[in-house]
Amino acid sequence: MSMLHRKLLRDLSASKWLFVAVTAVIALGVAFFGASYLGYSNLKTSYDYTHDTLRFADFTVKVVQAPGDVVEELESLPGVDAVSARLNYDMALTLPGDEEKRVLARVISLPSDARPAVNDVKVEEGRYFEAGETDAMLVENSFADYHGLEAGDTLYLTADGQEVAFAVAGLITSPEYIWAAKNLQEVFTTAETFGVLFVAHEAVTDLMGIPVVNEFCFLVDEDADRDAVVDDVEELLEPYYVTEIVPREEQPSNLMLSQDLEGFGEIAEVFPLLFLIVGALATYILLTRVVYRQRAQVGLMRAVGYSRRQVLLHYLGFALVIGVAGALVGTLAGYLLSELVTSLYVGFLNLPYIRTEVGWEEWVAIEEGLLIGILPCVVAGILPAFSASRLVPAEAMRTPPPAAGRKILLERLFPSISHLSATWKVPLRNIFRTRRRSLYTVTGIAFGVSLMLVSAAFIDTVDYFVGMQFDDVQRYDARIDFAQPQPLALVDEVEGWTETGDVEPVLQVPVRLDNGSESVTTLLLGLPQDGDMFGVYSTEGDGLAVDGEGVYLSEGLRKTLDVDVGDTVDVRSAAAVTELEVAGIARQSMGAYAYSSLGQAQSVAGVEDVLNGLMVGVEPQYTDSAVRERAYQMPGATSVELTSETYEMVEELMGFMRGMMYVMLGFGAVMAFAIVFTVVSINIIERSREIATMRTLGEGKGRIALMITVENLLVGLAGLIPGIPLGYALALSIFRLVETDMFSLTLAVFPRTYILTAGIVILIMLVSQLPGIRQVNNLNLPRVTKEQVT
Repeated sequence: MSMLHRKLLRDLSASKWLFVAVTAVIALGVAFFGASYLGYSNLKTSYDYTHDTLRFADFTVKVVQAPGDVVEELESLPGVDAVSARLNYDMALTLPGDEEKRVLARVISLPSDARPAVNDVKVEEGRYFEAGETDAMLVENSFADYHGLEAGDTLYLTADGQEVAFAVAGLITSPEYIWAAKNLQEVFTTAETFGVLFVAHEAVTDLMGIPVVNEFCFLVDEDADRDAVVDDVEELLEPYYVTEIVPREEQPSNLMLSQDLEGFGEIAEVFPLLFLIVGALATYILLTRVVYRQRAQVGLMRAVGYSRRQVLLHYLGFALVIGVAGALVGTLAGYLLSELVTSLYVGFLNLPYIRTEVGWEEWVAIEEGLLIGILPCVVAGILPAFSASRLVPAEAMRTPPPAAGRKILLERLFPSISHLSATWKVPLRNIFRTRRRSLYTVTGIAFGVSLMLVSAAFIDTVDYFVGMQFDDVQRYDARIDFAQPQPLALVDEVEGWTETGDVEPVLQVPVRLDNGSESVTTLLLGLPQDGDMFGVYSTEGDGLAVDGEGVYLSEGLRKTLDVDVGDTVDVRSAAAVTELEVAGIARQSMGAYAYSSLGQAQSVAGVEDVLNGLMVGVEPQYTDSAVRERAYQMPGATSVELTSETYEMVEELMGFMRGMMYVMLGFGAVMAFAIVFTVVSINIIERSREIATMRTLGEGKGRIALMITVENLLVGLAGLIPGIPLGYALALSIFRLVETDMFSLTLAVFPRTYILTAGIVILIMLVSQLPGIRQVNNLNLPRVTKEQVT
């Protein structure tokens, strides 16, 4: 081992905790990259494998009704690989138990004598249908878990006012309902009010009384032009009144999961980059100060014959050791954490298949993790190493003269500072006389603050969304939905119940909005003009009065249709096409609704004085479930949504998101500690001569420790000033990256978060200075002053 290698090891050992701290920052960045990217890759692979195994449809065509034998004609079209024809209806489902419970069920038909050619299901428990079996059903797994359903249970579907019993043959997972979204407008539905069931095709036709189908699911040949196939299919099915064509990308469940995965992938790229930028900054600060402290050693090295190249490589070796060690530790940790991330996500979504194979793409990602861990350190180390190699031996070995004593700018502006005690005056002078060192510290703290604030902003935004949704938007206690339109007089009837307070009608109308070549399918919500139980807000947060003859669009719909306030859109329902003016743009975090007055919605639907939903307030002395029991006795009631249960479901979902954000917050806090520990420790060590001199002149250890603490706290507070706006800007940028038409949260940072962040920074400053203070308290005063002087 050469002399320089031994010196490198001794230097690393002498300041091991500083190097460990910087290495930890690099390791965190690489681990975050590995965990998020490999987790993202595992989820994408699992989704793709599930879709391929269960033959998830490339597109689905919905019609009013068509004969089943049209499948043969569809299969003969060029480019069509497979076709499944089925019935898809929403019905009322009564669950077993001591207390009657009714929910809205999506009933989808499957062949009883074979597995479907498209959109197959995986049986998780129990069995598939037997040939000719018409009294059995398959229940979607997450819905069954929520209600405690098992194979052998009996459920009741209501058709034409009659309840028909079905035995649960098995629990299944469907590629269409991995995320059980009712539609694009209601992607967050609770299993308390909505479930998906599969019944033998013959049984569904008997229930509906019509031997037809209303949906066709298609798989397209790999080399076929899907758009051309869609055109051919639409032309062939035109006599059966095509109502909607849903490509795989816009299927609600798949769209929700894809956008969630896309957002995860964006975060997987951005957050590690922030960590590694901070790690490179910490490496630069550390090596710059190491070179400064070892000026005399550099001069001696050059004087005894070491070349500039050898000196350059020696100090670059510090950066290389930090980068390699951090990258190796981070890569291993990232791989292990990716398994945890994947298992958490898969468990939350109940994915039927899990694939965590490490293929060539994953190996490339692992190699990228190593590279992005090493490269920033090497780049950050080049400047300090180069400056060391350029030092002239005679100048380097000469002790630099102390700076001339003079008043700092602050004292000239505020002369009263000169009369402060040394406890305050000395720290202030140190900060302004060593401006570069102070700037390093402020910059490091600002980056640490920004990373903590980004994570905390996600948590605050989730809390803000939940509060906004259930305090300002969804103000009712219960909502009763009906399968068919009901007379408006039903409002007075329900208001007369002893359990209810205010009652307001709502009419939900399936519509297609058209603006030239742009179109989108959505739900039009008709609300009473003087209603108070459902809040609609503008993008600026102001309340909107939904009245008049216009339509109010969510921000997602506005972008899709490329319209603005004052433009007109065609609103197409099953009854007619109505041209309406865009009266306003509504803020909506999830889904994409259109809103109008109740009268306007009735006009679009071609009906008068009807509703298909009631928003109900419950009197304080009664429970929400009492209203549910009363509502189930109403003819035509398909489901009763209790806001309290929806709140619990959303809280459970958001709890998962909060958990992920708290992990990120922890990463940010650890990294903030690492960089603050590094810069603070270097600051204290570099002032050994100054502190030793003060100790020699009789200054006590406690007073010196207080001066150091005051200086660090002042610099820490200075770091908060750029750190907070930087964190807010980073959070805003990340939110824009993950924002989609279906999911758009308004960034919110509560005042408590700023206070908490400041408190954490102060705590980190206090804790990180303890090793340095302990070291200067144990200084060998004669040796330190002699070394500095000579």
